[in-house]
Amino acid sequence: MQRTHERESLERRVGRIDLPEGRYRADLDLHDRSLHFSAELVRLALAGIAVVGFLVTKLPDHELRVVFADQLLKFLLSGSLVALAASAGLALLHRFFAGGAAFHHIQVIKLLVLNDSSSEQELQQALKHRTALFLRCHRFLMLASVLLVAGTAFLGGAIIRLLLA
Repeated sequence: MQRTHERESLERRVGRIDLPEGRYRADLDLHDRSLHFSAELVRLALAGIAVVGFLVTKLPDHELRVVFADQLLKFLLSGSLVALAASAGLALLHRFFAGGAAFHHIQVIKLLVLNDSSSEQELQQALKHRTALFLRCHRFLMLASVLLVAGTAFLGGAIIRLLLA
């Protein structure tokens, strides 16, 4: 019971801390830039998926039969769709977890400002959680970027194959 009371008291003290904007502004600007980048990844991945749909729907019937008979072309179009869809999904996951990472980052800053020996364990837990979320966001963003490039390469290969067929 005593530990619960201490925790509530610490949470209240942390909640009442008024941080000067200069302590976190640069971090939030970086956070916003990463969110804008992931939004662009989603847009580009969805545009690539739309290009595949456009290609398939605008082909004449006799060309469409060629597409479905050519194993390499089917592989390139399918690979493109899978990579682009995964890229969009991972970029959306980045955006989802980035909000939590920003919250925990501000919490760590507040705990550092509090500079209270009773908050040391809470600070270590918050740092560990924040670091895990930052790494997860970084991985999602990197994978989304790599898959966007792979999906675009597959799509380019499919277009070249269509032109040569």
